[in-house]
Amino acid sequence: MRPVSRTTKSLPGTTIDPLYPDYMRKRCMGETDYHSIAMFGLREMLEDFFEHDRSVYMATSIVLYFEKGNPKRRRDPDVLVAKGTAGKHERRAFRVWEEGVLPCTLFEFASKHTWR
Repeated sequence: MRPVSRTTKSLPGTTIDPLYPDYMRKRCMGETDYHSIAMFGLREMLEDFFEHDRSVYMATSIVLYFEKGNPKRRRDPDVLVAKGTAGKHERRAFRVWEEGVLPCTLFEFASKHTWR
């Protein structure tokens, strides 16, 4: 009898890809207390609202890559909501080609210095 070979595919967003880093180089990520309270408060409310829907993923300040082959095409929204994902597992980055869906909502909280 031949042994059965099992290959396990990694969950979307969990592997390290040097072309698409999960951190922002040379970028200050400092936030005010007001910003942090708004960001995490919104995420907690959304997590409560979508608690029973396993296909809705939420993240705070995750790196979002939206064009495969072009790592400069990225954003890091304050809060990201994506429906139709492979679950609520923790991710290193959100790469739309791995997820198979675009985020449905992105939130960015403006500060006194970034408001236009």
